[in-house]
Amino acid sequence: MRCSQRRSAQRRLCRNKAWPTWLRPHRGRDDRGDTGPNRVAKLAFGWQADCTPGPAATPTTSKTTAWIEYRGGYPINKQGAWKTQFAANKVEGAIQRRFTYSFSGRRVGGTMVGTLKATLVETDAAGQIIRTCPSPALKYKAVEKATFGGLTVGARQPTLVRLNPAGTQVKRIRWDWEGTCTLGPAAKPETLATHFEADFVEGAVIIKPNGNFGKSFAYKPFANTQSGMTRQYRAKVVGRRVGAIIKATMTAGFIETDTATGGVIRDCASKPTKFVTKD
Repeated sequence: MRCSQRRSAQRRLCRNKAWPTWLRPHRGRDDRGDTGPNRVAKLAFGWQADCTPGPAATPTTSKTTAWIEYRGGYPINKQGAWKTQFAANKVEGAIQRRFTYSFSGRRVGGTMVGTLKATLVETDAAGQIIRTCPSPALKYKAVEKATFGGLTVGARQPTLVRLNPAGTQVKRIRWDWEGTCTLGPAAKPETLATHFEADFVEGAVIIKPNGNFGKSFAYKPFANTQSGMTRQYRAKVVGRRVGAIIKATMTAGFIETDTATGGVIRDCASKPTKFVTKD
């Protein structure tokens, strides 16, 4: 989805070309015999980039790309710093995708700050470049004991839950959902009956003394002047925190209408998306 099609809270992420980041330090014994976080065990983040077409580009070659990454296993040195650079290849039919990554960070107390950068180069079977997509340098800040990360059940997509410093409120939840859509009278032949969304909600969700929390989110309609469509999003969370683990279920969706006539184009809704996150 293009940035202009997202509701106001999501458009801030589009401008930054990034999604919320989650890191889980591994607590072990280092070479001095001290115990403490000495490895980035899990790293989850998303990135988006504009693409430059190459000589093998076609009229359908997209000028943007977006990916969600789930990686980890990087040692933290005695000064609390870590960095890594590597490449990965993915082949899809006649298209080869080569990703290069550069990650770095520094742990200061209970906070990790750093920079992430990724680049995608797509080539055809003859080795000609289809497009090159370099991300900007993405700066992040992750706070221990207030940031929980994990995967959705089944689809295994990265999920982030951020609490307030006191641990009494859920401040942000980031997850992905896939949904089916009921087409309305204003639907067009090209209107899709399915939808994928990299989504998040933010706001104060009170965690009760027994660890339970829940809230429904209703957003104001947002009109896209380029597409002529208006979307109104909704979401609901029900969860429970037990110590360093948060389990929750998210449901979400939106209704899409023709801005000029008000006619319903489609109503999309996700199935309940379950996830387990850990501090």
